[in-house]
Amino acid sequence: LNPHDDAALAPVITEAINAGVAVFNLNSDSLDFEVPLSGVVGYDQYNGNLEQGKMIAEQFQGEELKIGIIEGLPGYHTVQRCGGFEEGIKDHQNYEIVSRVNGSWTVDGGNTACMDMVQANPEINMIYCANDQEAEGAYMALKMLNRTDIILIANDGDTEFLEMIYDGNGYSTLNTVPYEMGLYACQAAVDILYGKFEGGWVQT
Repeated sequence: LNPHDDAALAPVITEAINAGVAVFNLNSDSLDFEVPLSGVVGYDQYNGNLEQGKMIAEQFQGEELKIGIIEGLPGYHTVQRCGGFEEGIKDHQNYEIVSRVNGSWTVDGGNTACMDMVQANPEINMIYCANDQEAEGAYMALKMLNRTDIILIANDGDTEFLEMIYDGNGYSTLNTVPYEMGLYACQAAVDILYGKFEGGWVQT
């Protein structure tokens, strides 16, 4: 599973576990789920984005940044990703977070969030998106608004956004290597079925 709403899924997961089904969370570093899971396969979202925040702080020293944050849906992923990024830039007095908007983890959501955010706060010159799909939507909005001066930062390592960075239309992302994460998850599932893995945290 890759849940964005732990509480909503908990009753169904409980039924599955009680029926003897092995259940893993993917793309998450939290074992603190509503019900006991077989394991979690993922990366440290907070510290990964903390490192990206530090990189931004290092590369934009002395500059005045007016930052907009396009969050995901409320929940664990948003708290970890956005919180880590904010921690990475917090010591810079010339950085100000001027707006936060929910982009719902989607291209359309990122597009709408960016459009509303930038029109209400034209001074924004950097946007951090909680995932790459939101950033892809934000880029579409910036093109419509003819804003080529806004730096786009994201999270996930989505192929399309990596290509955008290569083309100069995005600045950075946290490359979580999703393909390898899937391989690790598959291996963990096989290992637990054959009694080679007792469950727990598998960090990619």
